[in-house]
Amino acid sequence: GNPGAYDAILIRLNANGTLDTTFGNGGVVEIPTTGLSTNPRTLTADIHGGLQVTGETYTANSVRPFVYFHPPPPAPPASAAKAYEPVLVEHTFADTPNSTFFVHERLPDGSIVAAGAAYLNYPDPASMRPLVVVLEGPPAATKAIEYLHAGFGHYAVITDPAEIQAL
Repeated sequence: GNPGAYDAILIRLNANGTLDTTFGNGGVVEIPTTGLSTNPRTLTADIHGGLQVTGETYTANSVRPFVYFHPPPPAPPASAAKAYEPVLVEHTFADTPNSTFFVHERLPDGSIVAAGAAYLNYPDPASMRPLVVVLEGPPAATKAIEYLHAGFGHYAVITDPAEIQAL
């Protein structure tokens, strides 16, 4: 890339710390933002191993928030929650050429609430306005039960359908 520019990537490691070459392209997924430089800020995973990344991407004259959805390898079976393709959402808000997502939260219905700030004149705090966006995504949660383990005196949260059935 350009000197001083950063490309966002995802990598996955094996339990022994080596690169998992079955993930992405030789173990690496490049987040395809269109900016000159990208700053990822938050990462979450859904129940199928799909990843969601938020942050900002910098162009020559603006900062745009982005959300990137990366599907799980392999895709969940048709009987599971809906599968989705890798998709990038970049957005410029009207009259506000500079904005960013600082944080996001996954909700059980699969939507993502991303929050940040929009700036008319970045980084002038007097021009900053709060920003909240809701995006649709694959389900983040499934049925869960709390199970009291009397021997240990604590609860376990069980989400695996087979384990729930066994209990």
